[in-house]
Amino acid sequence: YQRRVHGALVAYGDALVGNGELRRALTHFGAALYSLNTHSNLTPPPTTTTTALRIRMAEAYLTLNEYLKAVELLEQIDLKACPPELRLRVMMHKANCYKWRGARELSAEQYRHALEHSPYCMEAILGLLEVVPGHPGKAIATLKSTYHDKQDWTLQWLELLRLKACGESVEVVRVGTALCSSVGQHNTPLLLEIAEAQYRAGEYSESLNTFEKISQNDFFNTERMDLLTSVLSKVGSVKDLNRHCHSLLVANPQCAEAWVSLSLLAEKKGRRESAHRFAGKATELGPFNARAHMMKGTLLNYDTKHASAVKSFRKAYGLSRELPVYQGLVEAYLYNHQPMEAKVLAAEALEAYPDNAVSWTLSGNVCLHEQQNAKARKAYEKALSIHPDCLEAVLAMVELESVEGRLNEAVLRLKRLVPKHKFLHTRLAELYAQKRDFGDASFHYNAAIRDNPNNGVAISGLKRIDRLMNGMDPSDDETEGPEDSGFDILVGPHYPV
Repeated sequence: YQRRVHGALVAYGDALVGNGELRRALTHFGAALYSLNTHSNLTPPPTTTTTALRIRMAEAYLTLNEYLKAVELLEQIDLKACPPELRLRVMMHKANCYKWRGARELSAEQYRHALEHSPYCMEAILGLLEVVPGHPGKAIATLKSTYHDKQDWTLQWLELLRLKACGESVEVVRVGTALCSSVGQHNTPLLLEIAEAQYRAGEYSESLNTFEKISQNDFFNTERMDLLTSVLSKVGSVKDLNRHCHSLLVANPQCAEAWVSLSLLAEKKGRRESAHRFAGKATELGPFNARAHMMKGTLLNYDTKHASAVKSFRKAYGLSRELPVYQGLVEAYLYNHQPMEAKVLAAEALEAYPDNAVSWTLSGNVCLHEQQNAKARKAYEKALSIHPDCLEAVLAMVELESVEGRLNEAVLRLKRLVPKHKFLHTRLAELYAQKRDFGDASFHYNAAIRDNPNNGVAISGLKRIDRLMNGMDPSDDETEGPEDSGFDILVGPHYPV
């Protein structure tokens, strides 16, 4: 009788999980676990043992983002007595919980155990790279030595991860494209890596094509699809953004990526309050999603709530040490008048990504903030020598040349990139206005407004130019501040959500 009651509790709990009623399922799993503890002579089937029930409960808590309760249950499981088919799940869950709790050494230990159990567990490799101390490229080199006699695709995949960890986006695209011939053209994880690398390298049209392939192969995939929203904001229309956000909500309305995308769309439409609300929803649904916290921090920066923005970027930094996170946090520190913290973090980014143009640009930005123009110029020149078309480096050098009064050089440098990046029309118009070339300034402001009718900076700048050309005092005109400027700054290179 007790065995039938126990089986019924577990079966009903599984049905509740399938129905999404996780709290009720936890109640029934807890009752089933209690029946096992109180009836020592009860011998349940292998799928409903104490270990299996604890794993079920831990997974339910993880789905509810209550990782502390999950890790408490997982730590009660004896791995030696755990069935081999469940051992990998336990180790991976424990590793992820430790990572989110900030216990990186414990997390790395669990990931290594998982790789010993299953050498081809790519989730363990990716997790290990996030938590291992030191430069992740060295960790990958160590991992590659364990695969020296394995299949070629494994070594290629590890090489792709090493290049990604070093921030070499162009090389990631090259290796990933070659790897497609080994693992097939419809491998979603590989295509996601290629699409993200193309986005980081500024190849927005190519990235859009790759994301479209992913959507054709797997319509319900939501992983990293908020990056597609950023791509569409640069090369697509508002109609395209609306369609993409709708498809994400249809695929999974409970994923953080859908609400990050909605926040970006609302910001492009000039609805700042809605953008904040959607970003808050994204962090609520995905507390371990770094891009959701970055989106929230970016919006707080626009509202000059820099202390709160630093907290959001710090949360993202605790979840991911990728270069975009360093970018956002360094700039948040500078906005919040914390130059020492920004300097330390920029040095850490440079150590982690020594051959990346963006990391050198961050170092230059800190020097420029401290009015060390000569050091800033050297850093920017180093960045441009690594990647001549790096948007971050070009815009930073333009800013420095503008401060130093070398406006002709700044204009020439920026004009070269405007055909590829339409959102730069606004900055180019501001440079022409500084030169008092009002005709060209008006032309580029109008181009920016055609691209984005809600561009507050371009609208107010055009009004100012019109008043100057009519001989009127532009200070009499009420203009919006930069914090109300709309989407163009948001999708610029400094906030690569």
